[in-house]
Amino acid sequence: GDEDVYLRGTPPKQYVLPKGFTAFACKQSVARTKTLRIMEDWHVCYHGIHPNSCASILEAGGLLFPGSRD
Repeated sequence: GDEDVYLRGTPPKQYVLPKGFTAFACKQSVARTKTLRIMEDWHVCYHGIHPNSCASILEAGGLLFPGSRD
């Protein structure tokens, strides 16, 4: 089974899998993921949203960074 606590990111930080929630992953481009070293360097976080916000997030088509405009 899954562990309760994992390490990821640079520097490594602990994260805990939320239990009792439904998760949906958004596919990112492989090139962008590699260029930004998302799987190697980024920390894991979970963010809850209102269901009405899903469409606009998916339409944006990518990750937003601090200072980004929608």
